[in-house]
Amino acid sequence: MKKTFLLWLVGLLFTSAQVFAQSRTVSGVVTDADDGEPLIGVSVLVKGTTIGAVTDFDGKYSLEVPADAQTLVISYVGYTSVEVPITSGTINVKLKSGVELEETVVVGYQSVKRSDLTSAVSTIGGERLENALFGNFTNALQGLATGVQVTARSGAPGANSFIRIRGVGSYNASNEPLFVVDGVQVTANFYNALNPNDIESISILKDASAAAIYGVKGGNGVVVITTKAGKFGQKKPTISYTYQVGIKQMIPLNFSLMNAEQKLAYEKELADLGVSPAQGAPGNVSSPEQIDFLLANAKPWDEVLLQNGLMQTHDISLTGGGENVSYFMSFGQYDEDGIVVAGSDFKRLNARFKVDYKAAKWLDVGHNLMISRANGAVTRDRYNVQNPFVAFLTYNPYETEFVLDPETGEPVLDANGQPVYNLTHAGFPIAEALRNNPETYFRDRIIGNAYAQANIIDGLTVRTNIGTTYERYRREAYTKPGSVLDQFVGNPAQPGSKTDNGYDDFYYIWTNTANYTKTFKDVHNIGVLAGAEFQKYSFDSYAVTSRGFASPNITTQNAAAAILSGNTARTEESFFSLFGEAKYNYNQKYYASVLFRRDGNSNFGADNRFASFWAVSAAYNIANEDFLKSVSWIDQLKIRGSVGTSGNPTTTRYANLGLFGFGNYAGVTASRPTQVENAQLRWEKNFNYTVGLDFGFLKNRITGSVDYFKRTTEDLLLNAQVAYESGGTIGPAGSPATLQNVGSFQNQGAEVELRGTILSKKNLTWDIFAQYTYVRSKVLTLATEDDLFNQTGVTILRPGLDLNTFYMPRWAGVDPATGQELFFDVDGNITNQFSFNNSVALEGKTPQPRHFGSFGTSFFFKGIDVSALFYYALGGYTMNYIWRDLNSDGQDVRSIQAVDAFNYWKNPGDVVDNPRPTGQVFSSDRWLQKSDYLRLRNLQVGYTFPTSLLSKVKVESLRVFAQAQNLFTFRPYYKGDPEQGESGTETSAPQVGEIALFGYPNTVGVTFGVNIIF
Repeated sequence: MKKTFLLWLVGLLFTSAQVFAQSRTVSGVVTDADDGEPLIGVSVLVKGTTIGAVTDFDGKYSLEVPADAQTLVISYVGYTSVEVPITSGTINVKLKSGVELEETVVVGYQSVKRSDLTSAVSTIGGERLENALFGNFTNALQGLATGVQVTARSGAPGANSFIRIRGVGSYNASNEPLFVVDGVQVTANFYNALNPNDIESISILKDASAAAIYGVKGGNGVVVITTKAGKFGQKKPTISYTYQVGIKQMIPLNFSLMNAEQKLAYEKELADLGVSPAQGAPGNVSSPEQIDFLLANAKPWDEVLLQNGLMQTHDISLTGGGENVSYFMSFGQYDEDGIVVAGSDFKRLNARFKVDYKAAKWLDVGHNLMISRANGAVTRDRYNVQNPFVAFLTYNPYETEFVLDPETGEPVLDANGQPVYNLTHAGFPIAEALRNNPETYFRDRIIGNAYAQANIIDGLTVRTNIGTTYERYRREAYTKPGSVLDQFVGNPAQPGSKTDNGYDDFYYIWTNTANYTKTFKDVHNIGVLAGAEFQKYSFDSYAVTSRGFASPNITTQNAAAAILSGNTARTEESFFSLFGEAKYNYNQKYYASVLFRRDGNSNFGADNRFASFWAVSAAYNIANEDFLKSVSWIDQLKIRGSVGTSGNPTTTRYANLGLFGFGNYAGVTASRPTQVENAQLRWEKNFNYTVGLDFGFLKNRITGSVDYFKRTTEDLLLNAQVAYESGGTIGPAGSPATLQNVGSFQNQGAEVELRGTILSKKNLTWDIFAQYTYVRSKVLTLATEDDLFNQTGVTILRPGLDLNTFYMPRWAGVDPATGQELFFDVDGNITNQFSFNNSVALEGKTPQPRHFGSFGTSFFFKGIDVSALFYYALGGYTMNYIWRDLNSDGQDVRSIQAVDAFNYWKNPGDVVDNPRPTGQVFSSDRWLQKSDYLRLRNLQVGYTFPTSLLSKVKVESLRVFAQAQNLFTFRPYYKGDPEQGESGTETSAPQVGEIALFGYPNTVGVTFGVNIIF
């Protein structure tokens, strides 16, 4: 690794130091044509080359241009581009406001002008991701693009988000979109390693005409990421440094837990009612003196287990270039402690090196290398006593962290002079486990690619690109000898245990394309793309478990007394693809595109190893018609539509093969099939279409788009039931199953995006925006007549119903006369008898929100900038098991309860939320809650110092800022945090937001930062 780093660095320094052909200097100032205000960050490019510069805070630019250069292209977002002849060494330019139609958008294997798009593509500029408060950039995408639902997986440091583009793409296969970083297709493990400050732009491909070029992997949409690069012709290198520091804490609860006095009183009340679990509770059996002792030493457990997590970031980059070379290099560090007192910190180091070189007039070459090291501690979040969030919401405040002497109130010490941890009513001291049962991980990741592009003839370019990803992962889980957990589950003769496991994940992709573009008679524009691609995956894993350690500080496996188990495994997968696209537009008015891809994958059956995908799209740019050019208030008006197919592969390798294993059958050792061969197994196929309208009015002070889409997923990959003797594995409902293609479902919906400029004056701008998405997912067909249940047992698949419709008994409230809990039977009649046989499908109630979107504003005045982003989600439901446990009708009376639990039936005529406590709680839709919410996702305030002050100290730019994440949440129905991603990394439900079960909570954070550019 060190040698590779040195070779790349030497090559970078060598190429950036080259002396190039004769040139001359051109400089000037770019201003707004209306108010004369200097424009910052305007792109100034020598036409036909990649030589360019950007304007500084005074609107000034300067660049070296070749002696034979004739024209400059001046472009800026929100303004109309102009071409200016190079007639002297000083060229001042005035730009008129207007949407930048010449903005390029990176799509499948090429870049196109935004004005030429016939597909649904959302673009996100890298400046909207910079200085993100998240260890993973995907969290910063929430609310930035229509049709893209982003849900935080958890609040754990470094955790990524679930991303769903235009609804759920599958039930059993992956729902994640394909990520492409600088032409390299990557999985979540690798895009997690990206530094948000290294991202130049993101294109989200949402419909068939955009995503079908990626074939079998494009069914859930495609996220194309372009990282920052150097600038040709840059006169001097630019150094940028950013530092941030701040804290994070758990998003506040919107309910109150009982304090010590309330909880002891509650226990006494329930004991007097005859509730069995309360009879032995401290509130019922303690003497007045003991009660006083408990109250005197009481302490909320959030003060014991949780903390304000410190977050710090350092980012530095160097950008530069000459006439024939450009370079970009960056280094980043992200540190976050997590909100748990021990066991959830995260650290990441990033380095990236990118060089582009014009080796000849006809040949461009370059390379891009990203290296990342991430490590951290893991907090258990299974629904058991080893989860600190279970402890926080179950331990009573009168239960102390350590065993206390009843006479002095001081901690009791063990033989080593250390405080003895209190086992609490749960029988397990989580505070001790966090310190003595550490689990850590290390990830080393590389994303790299190298390319060569030849300009064969005018309009024809041939490109070859080789990309690779590599990850080395290592995990260590240690139970220290003598720890409480070791005493429970360990071997006294061989104390302590350790598991080391990990893997090497290697992938490469080789892509070759030929792209031809040509314009005939100034009105006929054609483009043809053809390509071939090969991909190869290789995954090697290992695991070793041992026990018997002489010291808690010596943890290597060779120090263990006995190796309990060890194994290695290997899997491989390969793809081969051919693809092509043809485009035509007439005079920038009428557009048409057709594309085709043929994919082959080793995971699918011999009879269906290859599949074909296609898409057709068209657009009509009405604004360019002569009869509209006289309508001054219409600047942009384009209708577009597309139809096509894409795919979704299985996440299970070798799913098509017949496999055998050894085990016990009928009491004897036997070899049996573990998986039935399925030569017909094929990928899921998506058929979808989109119609849309893009518009801009009043000199593009009002812009936006409207889209309608429908996507049908066929050949749904599900675990179909088969006889166990035939090789079935355990399926979602607990019965033997094997992976087959069965069923179909449909997503349909609409998207609306609006942006407006309220004020645009000298030293003052005010912009607003709003986005809205509606999505509904519906099951069309299944191969079985029976409902299909997921592994949690609370949602089903049934033709005609919404995807993942909740299925459970219905609650009918509390009988005011008796205090009994009431339910509906299957026919809708009210009964006081609970039975799972009365479960019904709750039509219209699913985990997926039906409506989601965002709105916000940005404001700039004389160096002061303010921006705010609100995000909302409506129409979803979550089974809130946390709230059930905190209002358990006496079943969990030994655990902390919510203050709401006091609101139970006491006298005839009471109309209350909770029935008379009986010591038993039932799982019904009583605990199914609407997860609607509105959240202030991001608020940022900054100040940029005037250049007149900075020039004296040779600083180009200096900005100080403060920002907050998840600062406010309005949640009218849900108890807890309604943004539910994972219910827990070890007990995750298959569908996002389906259940709430003590996962790592989301956080609210506040940071302060500074950015300085030299």
